[in-house]
Amino acid sequence: MSRWKFVVSLLLVVIVVAAFAGAAWACPMCKDSIASVKNDLQQTGSSSVSGAFNTSIYTMILGFFAALGLVSFHLVRGIRGK
Repeated sequence: MSRWKFVVSLLLVVIVVAAFAGAAWACPMCKDSIASVKNDLQQTGSSSVSGAFNTSIYTMILGFFAALGLVSFHLVRGIRGK
């Protein structure tokens, strides 16, 4: 029974996060870089400044979630006493 509660709560969290992700705001540079990467690659045939912005944004988000996951993992591990 405990396993099912975990799975259902995890699924609920994923659904809520996905629902709010569409409503999240971004700075103007972020919006412009994501929207124009495809156009820049078609026009120039190589990487561009907006593509570099896009990559750096995703790298920063990855670093944040990795740190958040590491802290969460250690908190859960410490509470369980393992």
